[in-house]
Amino acid sequence: MKELLKRQREIDETYFKGIRENTSLSYWGLAIGGEVGELQNYIKKYIRNHPKDESKEKLRLRIAEESADILIYLLILSDIFDFDLRETTYQKQEINIYRMKNKEHKCLGE
Repeated sequence: MKELLKRQREIDETYFKGIRENTSLSYWGLAIGGEVGELQNYIKKYIRNHPKDESKEKLRLRIAEESADILIYLLILSDIFDFDLRETTYQKQEINIYRMKNKEHKCLGE
């Protein structure tokens, strides 16, 4: 994850100079929401398998691309809010395991 974040910072510095400093938090929320919407649309097309839609393989590749876009925005948000996305994901997985075993609700930091 750290390598991905480092690379994203380099991309932002090279091609989107000042974007993080000059962009509101609401933009980042809308941006990730838009990517999730695109992902949902391709998943819908993959499931319905309509003859007019792209092939399953092409849709699978589009799903992968949209998933990568979402990860990029998550990396940016983790950088803005200063948290380790990998470590937080691991902690959240542990919480989910705990919930499933104990049928209880638990949040990070508890």
